[in-house]
Amino acid sequence: MSPFVSLAALAALIAVPAMAQAAPGDALQLALDRGLAVDRHEEAAWHVTDELVADIADPAAAGIRGWVVTDTGDGLEVTSWKPEGDGRAGVYAARCAGEEVVDRRVLEGEAALLSEAEQALIAALRAVDPSGLERCSDQPLNSMELAPSAQGDLALVYYLAPQASLDLVSLGGHHRYEVRDGKVVSDRAFIMSCIDMPTAVAAQAPEALVISDLLDPVLTNMHVFALLAARLQLLAIIDEATGAIEASAGQPRIRLVEREQATS
Repeated sequence: MSPFVSLAALAALIAVPAMAQAAPGDALQLALDRGLAVDRHEEAAWHVTDELVADIADPAAAGIRGWVVTDTGDGLEVTSWKPEGDGRAGVYAARCAGEEVVDRRVLEGEAALLSEAEQALIAALRAVDPSGLERCSDQPLNSMELAPSAQGDLALVYYLAPQASLDLVSLGGHHRYEVRDGKVVSDRAFIMSCIDMPTAVAAQAPEALVISDLLDPVLTNMHVFALLAARLQLLAIIDEATGAIEASAGQPRIRLVEREQATS
């Protein structure tokens, strides 16, 4: 089956009722929350990196080895860091509010001291060894971290397949680690196949994307992330149901159709 088809062809394939009910369940809400967070963190890092290369002529010479994203309440703060002595120090920071980058600054002196939250996320990243991960291209994987949502929760470290161009997004090739107290407690891959899908800006953009995914019993945060990156409706055939993910005003939502209902 082609990974992308027209809405009309898809409707004929799975006979989705016109008024499918919104999908309930903690697992689906978690997929929505995490998928949206991953997308926003990735976009913030992308926008701030564009400003960094304008403000720092040679990031490599400045010693930058990575970045960390934290939620300040009024936007996402992206801080680029470098090794310094036995620890790490900030080099450059800016805040991303939507697509606008504000408060750009080169960090020196006390301003270069990383916060506890930033240090904890970098420590979680350093707990992961990605050297054995399978990749869908020769390009390096993009790393990102999500802070624990509550005291005692796990930090999440993602290694994401890079987006080769604005008109393609990778659905496969993503990995996630759960980290607690500097140790990896679990890890997993999402969608075992390497699949590049067209985005809304592609020359021949489809009306929707559809994929069959038998790895998970429910939709995951990577399905939501793919939808937001592609800016197209995504329909995933999973286990005993078909999940339709769409976004309105940047907010994703899931509708689920049970297989028996869809074929009756």
